[in-house]
Amino acid sequence: MPLKCTESCFLSNTNRSLLFVDMEQFCIFDNDDNTEIIMDRITIIRNRIHEFVDKADDRMLRILDAIVATEEGIECTVPESFYQELDKDREKHLKGETLSYSWKEVKSRLIKNHEL
Repeated sequence: MPLKCTESCFLSNTNRSLLFVDMEQFCIFDNDDNTEIIMDRITIIRNRIHEFVDKADDRMLRILDAIVATEEGIECTVPESFYQELDKDREKHLKGETLSYSWKEVKSRLIKNHEL
């Protein structure tokens, strides 16, 4: 029984056409040997992502890693020692034991030193 395609497009960097059968099923038509491969939507997406990841640069891999971490519910936890150090620094600041600058001073210095 022939498939009734709702839409089609040519896949870049291949000699294949992608035919949309419905929202869950695709038919890939190989223009070289006139064969059809029927795949479900998730398989197509999974294959596209695998191909993309294999070619991705470091920046994109970090972005994808953050997406995966979010999906897996992995939270980046800050160690308690960091908060303790932060509290010590704050106390020194409040006692006037460290230098501090207003935003106006910081902005002025950035403009002067880095020609921003």
